[in-house]
Formats: sequence, C-alpha cells, structure tokens
Amino acid sequence: MDEPLSTPAPVDAPDGEAIITLRTPVEFAGETYRTMRLSEPTAGAWEATDGLDGLEFSMRGLSIASGLPYLAIGLIRVRDIRDGIAALGRMYLDVDEVKPGPEESATERTITLRKPVVLGETYTELRLREPTATEWRAFDHLSGAAADMKAVATITGLPDVVVRQIGIRDLRTAARWLGRFFDNAPATGAAS
Repeated sequence: MDEPLSTPAPVDAPDGEAIITLRTPVEFAGETYRTMRLSEPTAGAWEATDGLDGLEFSMRGLSIASGLPYLAIGLIRVRDIRDGIAALGRMYLDVDEVKPGPEESATERTITLRKPVVLGETYTELRLREPTATEWRAFDHLSGAAADMKAVATITGLPDVVVRQIGIRDLRTAARWLGRFFDNAPATGAAS
C-alpha cells in the first residue's frame, strides 16, 4: 500500500544538509539513486537559478544542491520532489537576524561564515558596513544572486571568487543586512 500524501520530509543530516530517502528509487544513466542528499549550495552555484521560477527553479535548485543530474531529478516522484523543495526552502530561509549584535553598530556588522572558504587563504567572516553611493552603483543594475554577490564583494573587499564560494545562507544574511540601507529609499531614475 502506498504511503499517505502527508508523509513529512525525512531530514536527518548535519546543519546545512538534508537527506531525502526516495520512496521509489530512480534509475538514470546506469545509476540507481535511492536518496537525495542536499547540501547548502554556494552563492555562485545558486546564481544558476536566477531568472527561473516555479518547478524549473525547484528542479534546478535540487540538482545543484544534491549533485544529481538534472534529468534524473525529472524522474523523481512528486512527493519526494516536494520533500526536497521543503528541505531546500528551510536551508534557503535559514538566515540570521539582521539586527546588529551587542558589539556592532547600526552601520557595521561582522558575519562569521558557517563554512569557511579556503582559496589559497582561509576566509572566515564577512565585514559589512553601510555602502557609499559609488559602491551602490557597482551593483545597482544587477538583480538576484548576482546583485547580492556583487554587493557583498564590493562592501567587504573580498574577491568575487571568494564570495561565490560562501554558502547561500551567509550570502542571504549579508544581503538582507545590506538591504536594510535601501529599504524605503526614494525611487531613482527618470521614471520616478
């Protein structure tokens, strides 16, 4: 007998990961997939979902986070896809509070990376501050993950290649904190 539709997503993994046991294993390209092990995507990998929405966004995100081929994702049953989407959503929405901590001012914040980035040297934090107008111009024309990554690279002074390797949760935390400087900002441009 088939499982009820309300079966919760089986998630039992370290922080930033989720393991979804597939109700029906998937055969693809000579491989059998019994689980989807979702790991927090890097900011650079997540950029591949910019401009996508709906099921296409979800399937591409699951492929990125699991490492499974995109076409194999298409063979997974709907309930397992929904479980994967729910787990990914929890990862994506798990951002730190944007209020400054007790040691921080309202215009500066240091975010300790959940997973350090090692590229020649080890990067463990993002030092953020209120952007200048010139810095704003560097990312104002961008949107989505590209805008978030460029904003963080511009404000922190970190190389783009480093920012592309930080986890999506840390990128979203930094972007939300920086975004509060732009909340309720007056419209710009000729159409305003």
